[in-house]
Amino acid sequence: DTTGSFTTLSVIDTAPSNAVRCRIQLTMSDPVGTVVFDNVTVTDDSPANLLFNGAFEFSDSSPKYWESVVSAGATNGSVVDIDATSSVNLAFKIDETSSGISFHKLRQYLKVIEGETYEFSAKVKTSLTSGRAFLHITYFDDSDNSLSAGFSSQLTGINSFTELYVSKTAPSGAVKMRLQLIADQGSDSEIIGTVTFDDAVLTPQ
Repeated sequence: DTTGSFTTLSVIDTAPSNAVRCRIQLTMSDPVGTVVFDNVTVTDDSPANLLFNGAFEFSDSSPKYWESVVSAGATNGSVVDIDATSSVNLAFKIDETSSGISFHKLRQYLKVIEGETYEFSAKVKTSLTSGRAFLHITYFDDSDNSLSAGFSSQLTGINSFTELYVSKTAPSGAVKMRLQLIADQGSDSEIIGTVTFDDAVLTPQ
């Protein structure tokens, strides 16, 4: 088109297995003259993730948008590169070797619509000699009273990355929810070992 009018161009592609990022380029081939680019957008056909920074990519030593709550004497955990080759595949890791530690919790609060069902999921990796890891949802009313709660299955011992899920409907009167990634002592006396959380997602069902 030599008239100078704007034309919409698009490309659709699927991320292959193990992909962690993509490069978007605006380019010209053997140009003569001028090219103007405007209104560039990238969209994802997968369901919207309501969590902020669920993949921990927006982080330095601590994960942005997440609140960390730990028992006395515990470490706060840290954001790590799980590939150990670059800074583009980050996760949150708890590494506890001290005795007597009872819990680590990483959480967010979000507004909800009562009667809506939400699914909370995350990939979890463990190397524990004691303790467990799981996901937890709690709904609250406008006075911060707890209304109902849901738990995922739990991981103990040694596990490669495993996707855990919990699905729960917001009860009548619910105005917000608390989403937690938890490592705690469970039926043991303490947490010993490592737990790594990644790719946390919250979607309405």
